[in-house]
Amino acid sequence: MDPLDLTRKLCWLHGMCAFLRPSDIARIDVSKCIVTDTSVKLKEARPKETSHGIHQNTTHILKRHRSIPALCPMQTFKAYQRRLVGKRLQRPHDTCPSLTYNPLVRAINDPDVAIGADRIRNHIKAIMSKLVLPKGARVPKARAAASAEATKKGVSLDDIITHGNWQSKK
Repeated sequence: MDPLDLTRKLCWLHGMCAFLRPSDIARIDVSKCIVTDTSVKLKEARPKETSHGIHQNTTHILKRHRSIPALCPMQTFKAYQRRLVGKRLQRPHDTCPSLTYNPLVRAINDPDVAIGADRIRNHIKAIMSKLVLPKGARVPKARAAASAEATKKGVSLDDIITHGNWQSKK
């Protein structure tokens, strides 16, 4: 798979499988990710979510998808990390410049440069735009499509946790 398609796939799978926004994906600190045989634990550098003004650290867990290996977020993460995340890259956080992190998603032409939420959004949209939709229908966001698909598969709304469009489980 070429680097552009691999990057698009990584961003799309993170949006679909972990319900992550493009800005969340941009803040994944690859040096704090934990890879095991069965899962990848993603850590964001200073996530948007706050409770009483304090940023809540969250761990997003991606599990192996055995039935369709081409859609396995773990395999995609590992392939992306091998091919595009070479050396450690220290980037200052957008809202807290004193905090630096090692971003996962990099520019395709120059893996020593991190990309932002807008480019990640475009990568996700490139895959979502391949959906066959009724005439005049808008391309859904990955998080919304993932929530809708989970609901169709019988997952209760209480168990569908996203960070904005649905009621979060407390």
